[in-house]
Amino acid sequence: MSGWRHRNIKKFTIQKQKFLVDTEIINKQRPKNIIMELTLVKKIILLIAALACASSCYAGSHTGKVKRIYARDDDLIYIVLEGTGSNKPNCASNPYWMIRDVNSTAGKAQLSIALAAQAQGKPVEIQGKHACTRWVDGEDIAYIMIGDN
Repeated sequence: MSGWRHRNIKKFTIQKQKFLVDTEIINKQRPKNIIMELTLVKKIILLIAALACASSCYAGSHTGKVKRIYARDDDLIYIVLEGTGSNKPNCASNPYWMIRDVNSTAGKAQLSIALAAQAQGKPVEIQGKHACTRWVDGEDIAYIMIGDN
């Protein structure tokens, strides 16, 4: 009998039939510490959310009417809104917002929205990318929105 316990095999009797069950195999199929595994999954999800949030949660934002739109001959287009933005990165020392790539679909849409808002006198909301890649002292635009929130 001691050999049975040593190998993690237990003897069960159900309705007068005898069964041998290898509990070691059952334990291998089931996670030993499911709480730790769930905690790890939660940590991974939290890390992914934090990384996704890093660019937008701490990026600059600004809501106001379009005051000026500058278009230079080197495809540099930037927008100035009335009022003051918030949470801008240290690199964005000037109040303007940069359209990162005016030749992209997103860049063309951003410029179109800014022009439409200025023509209609409507406020826009700009969310930045927390980066100054297009120009050294202006935050890149992540999105621009016109209309009711």
